[in-house]
Amino acid sequence: HATLPQVLMHVADMLALSPTHVVCDPAERALFEFADAYRAQHAAALPATRVETIAACTLQLREPSLSVAEAECEYSVLDSAANDAGAKMKKAFCALGDAERNGPLRVAQELIRLGGKLALKRKLEDGGDVEYTDPALLEVDFRASKVHPGDLKPPVVALVSAALNAIQAKLKETPEAKKAEGDLRTALKALAKVKK
Repeated sequence: HATLPQVLMHVADMLALSPTHVVCDPAERALFEFADAYRAQHAAALPATRVETIAACTLQLREPSLSVAEAECEYSVLDSAANDAGAKMKKAFCALGDAERNGPLRVAQELIRLGGKLALKRKLEDGGDVEYTDPALLEVDFRASKVHPGDLKPPVVALVSAALNAIQAKLKETPEAKKAEGDLRTALKALAKVKK
């Protein structure tokens, strides 16, 4: 069940941004539909919003904390494949055999679910090269310490970089998406100044 602040936030977002299309997690669909119904009743001049859901996908490497900003804990479409992908992965917790609190493993599994292949390059004495197309098998092998964190992180960075490059290329093809990207960057800079 949504709290009153969550409902108000979705209504405010809908009124302020006037989106024509929202893609969200299934858990948020009812909130956006309510917000659009509110818009239709109280601000009919704004365009109607089509709400679609996608399966939840997180590229979160670790939990945010007082000492670690949220932007450092997960990947976003604004991240640089060349700079941010590796830097964020390097700081991510990835203990041998620990599949519970393991951001790099979760990111790898999400990217495999989206159609990626995780190719580990290893010496023969370390098990040789292996390719994962099943996220569950990757987790089983990681829990059994058959996959070392040092073997896991580099190919995950490569998958993340490829995904970021593909997404950013698509964003540049559409004028609306390119403008939205610029607006988001401007808003993030303004937010960063407020936090200082």
